[in-house]
Amino acid sequence: MMVATVSVGAAACAVAAFTDVRARRVPNWLTLPTLAVALILAIPGGLAHFAVALLVAAAMVVLGLWLHSRGILGGGDVKLLVAIGTLVGYPNCIALLLYTALAGGLLSAAVALRRGQFVPYALAIAAGFAVLVLSYTYLPAVRLPL
Repeated sequence: MMVATVSVGAAACAVAAFTDVRARRVPNWLTLPTLAVALILAIPGGLAHFAVALLVAAAMVVLGLWLHSRGILGGGDVKLLVAIGTLVGYPNCIALLLYTALAGGLLSAAVALRRGQFVPYALAIAAGFAVLVLSYTYLPAVRLPL
């Protein structure tokens, strides 16, 4: 995974998790530039790579809107998932979704048991991204065979 991908993703996830916990919002000024950077980073890979990035973004939008329509994700969470999913590309976006779902389930269960409330989901997306990055560095044993 490229250093730029890890750096941009880590910064975006850290800010999103902080703002989501603090104010229950993931701001557009964070998610939309992150998506733009993800698309810009795909350009050097050529037209095919850029087309795949656009397809990943579109697939993440469809999935995110479906989850939002069922009350599973907030709008800011959807935009963050689209941006980070596009940033990591295919097939890493699938691993991101799986790690995020796992982290979200664990966080939601912990919060629900403790307070009877739902968790700010940007935390789950940030945790999913962190595990994805770690699977390429310090924890290759958790890398999904995609």
